[in-house]
Amino acid sequence: MIDRVSRKEQVAALAAEISAELKSDILLINSGIDREMIRLVTERQNRQQDILVILTTEGGSADAAFRMARCLQSCYRRFTCVIPGWCKSAGTLICIGAHNLLIGDLGELGPLDVQLAKPDELGLRRLRNYRRVLQPACYHRFSVKWTP
Repeated sequence: MIDRVSRKEQVAALAAEISAELKSDILLINSGIDREMIRLVTERQNRQQDILVILTTEGGSADAAFRMARCLQSCYRRFTCVIPGWCKSAGTLICIGAHNLLIGDLGELGPLDVQLAKPDELGLRRLRNYRRVLQPACYHRFSVKWTP
């Protein structure tokens, strides 16, 4: 237990040193993405103008990732995301919102694999109606031979 505490203190001291040198807040995320993480940003006191997010995750809530990226954009002048390792699904969505993206040699982004609870969330009923109306118009528009 003592080794863990000293390791945690070492990481905190190193982060504070880097933060002072870069004049940037540092946020280390090495877990799944959920709504509680937004609190880490909104409740932060004595903010710098910029933030460096070091992100390693297997994913999580796409909604929370989107909200977190928007929160970081609005709370900070510049939002840089560093990817030293795996950054999958919801983590990739956070990266899309960053102003700068730094990917290490072992860093990798994964696909967005948003899970939907039911088909109606995509508006499939409305899509079928639109397709019925738009398909003839689109077919006509794109089937006409174009000549320069």
